Amino acid sequence: MANRSYLYAANRGPGSDSGFDKVIGISESSYEIPLVYKILLSGRPRACRSLIWDHPEPISIAGDYKDGLERLSGFLADIRSPDIDVLRTQSMDFLSSTMTRRDLFVLECGEIFEMDDDQSIEAQNLALVEEIMQVELQMAEALKELNGTARSTFARIKAFLVGKPEEGSAQAIERLGLDRWSRDLYFSPSG
Repeated sequence: MANRSYLYAANRGPGSDSGFDKVIGISESSYEIPLVYKILLSGRPRACRSLIWDHPEPISIAGDYKDGLERLSGFLADIRSPDIDVLRTQSMDFLSSTMTRRDLFVLECGEIFEMDDDQSIEAQNLALVEEIMQVELQMAEALKELNGTARSTFARIKAFLVGKPEEGSAQAIERLGLDRWSRDLYFSPSG
């Protein structure tokens, strides 16, 4: 079994910020936390109780759905590679759908955090919240790579002359996690 990160959408539960209602699956990713997840969580991210694990401490992260979706839309619009066009459209259609839209995105990374024996799950979760609060730095680096500005001029000219596709761009697009949308995840919340 792969250790996964899980992304859900949920409404706020009655009377409690840590209670969730109308939870649906959005995406899952093996052995990593894709940049797209971090961007979607960047709308007022905060630690919260888990949807899928019975853990007393806040080991998950919630962020505002609307803000996260707007930030992702802006990020995807800044990518100039034509290789992203279909994934951009599919992603925005899936996430903007009335069947998908909720108040919050909720990220579950307990399985990923369990792979690190050096820090507690709670400490890793708080570190991830801090990272998400500064996701603009990762977004800027990704845009450089995706738009080819991170490669040297010589490497870009050589790729153009030889007629080979830019491997760095294709790999960078894959690492974003735009091809992993699904409402059927390995774990479905019980609430």
